[in-house]
Amino acid sequence: MNLCSPIDQAAGYSDIRSAVWDAIGTISVADAPEKACTSIADFASRQDGELLSIKIVDIDGKHDAVRPWSNYSDGIRALSRDFQEVGGCIFHRESMSRLRPFLLSEVSRQRYEGLLERRFLSEIDKLSFKDVFAIPVVMGRGVAQVLIGQNKVMNAEHQRAISDMIGHMIAALLVRFPELGRLFDQKRLSKMEARILGMISQGCTHEEVSAATGLSEITQNHLIESARAKLGARNRYELVRLATLLGEFDGGGERLAGKTDKDCPVQPELGD
Repeated sequence: MNLCSPIDQAAGYSDIRSAVWDAIGTISVADAPEKACTSIADFASRQDGELLSIKIVDIDGKHDAVRPWSNYSDGIRALSRDFQEVGGCIFHRESMSRLRPFLLSEVSRQRYEGLLERRFLSEIDKLSFKDVFAIPVVMGRGVAQVLIGQNKVMNAEHQRAISDMIGHMIAALLVRFPELGRLFDQKRLSKMEARILGMISQGCTHEEVSAATGLSEITQNHLIESARAKLGARNRYELVRLATLLGEFDGGGERLAGKTDKDCPVQPELGD
């Protein structure tokens, strides 16, 4: 049995552990977000890559992005301003749909046929990287999107190690500069919407919710539909997933007094 971690298994990258600690140590004493991001850029460089940008944004993109770092070429920087008006660049939209690390080479370019998108991809191609590694780091209701240009093809184990370590560094960045995470504190659901949704998500019936809140089934359904519209969910199952991911409630919902998991089981599918 191989008990080594992905970092230990990444052949040829024995210094990655010390590089991570160096970066986190620098972040913890940085006096500005830009300096903290510079330490992440140094980490990427030690892994034969180049940090292109770090963008922190609300997970559904309805709020202005925080850009603590950008090392784009002038051409990409100019295009990025236009992209803010059309819903975010290709990397942003892919990150929002995948919420996991991915390579630019994995993205179907046929999905992005607009003139602005083609220009953006053309500028990215001019950078002459082997690939561009996009690492979305989910933090509460926000996402830190980290882009690293890879100067050589990395194996899967090393990519996994890099994405894990970037997550630790972003966490250190937000601890050092909590103002960057202000997006995460904003909630869209009302307290009653979150309360009802939390109880329903635990499998409680409308009758049980009514007994605890005094609200009729019609009112409960109205609150759930209101929550679904606010979060843009297609059905109740997606609504629960989004609400949990966005930190609208803790996912545990509210238990009725004396109620057990057996009495009020979690239902994996709540229907449309």
